Formats: sequence, structure tokens, C-alpha cells
Amino acid sequence: MDMTLATLTPQVGDSQQMLLARIARSVSVYNLTSARVGLVSAARTAFTSTGNLDGTGWKGVHWWLNITAASGTGGLTVQIATLDPLLLTVIGGYIFHTAVTTAVLCTGFIYPGALSARGTNQVASEGLVVPPTFRLSVNHADASSYTYSLNYALIQ
Repeated sequence: MDMTLATLTPQVGDSQQMLLARIARSVSVYNLTSARVGLVSAARTAFTSTGNLDGTGWKGVHWWLNITAASGTGGLTVQIATLDPLLLTVIGGYIFHTAVTTAVLCTGFIYPGALSARGTNQVASEGLVVPPTFRLSVNHADASSYTYSLNYALIQ
């Protein structure tokens, strides 16, 4: 099986199991020591963000939002915020997954040269690169409760 980054791009019609199986067999693309917990699983009702993350020396980031309990209203979006590396202030970002309202595993990544691909609850960048300093956050459209975790892995 071809294990280039292009084959890891979520495909329309992928099941979660199909995508995770492809990722699991792609150890050469990921440095397993780069896998991290961004936000531990907990019930939340408002915007939540990781601390500052170091993307220096990495080309991309792959993230997983695992929603285990959902209110069904409002929805969640994932954001990768770019920070000024010297002042550590947010200067912009990329937003993925508009209004996910069900219990589901969402996944996405940014990586240079990757083509945009979208399936159900799966997104990929349009050739973006991981910023040297960034944050991952989950935005809530309203104050309803969601239980979720957010994990990520840096890509070489």
C-alpha cells in the first residue's frame, strides 16, 4: 500500500476505521514521540485552548477531536491559531469543522503540498504549514455541553 502523505488524506466515504487504519500503518510519516494530548477528555461549555505548542522543525500537524457526548445544538469548530513567535500573541489561524453537533471522531491536518480533501468530519489543509508557535483550540457556538478530547501529532 502506498503510504505517502497523499494516501493519508481523508477520502470522501472513508469510515473512521478506514482512516485510522491507514494512519496506523504510516509510522514512517509520523514521529511517534510527537503524539501528544492537547486537551484531556472533559465536559466543556465554552472555548478551550491548549497552551502554546512548538512546531519548530516540523512540517505539519495532524489532530483528532474525539467527541464522546454532544448536546446536538450549537456545534464545535477546531482552530489552529498562529502566534507571533517573539511576542506570543495570536495573529491569525485556520478554522476547521463548522458546527459538529454529534458524538463523533473528527480529524484533520495541515501539511505543505497537501491537497484539500474533505469527507464527513475529516479535513485536510490546502498546502498550509504548521506555524513555529501555535495553539489548538475548540470553539463552542453556544453554551451547551460537549465532552471531548483533542490530541495531535507533529509530522516530519
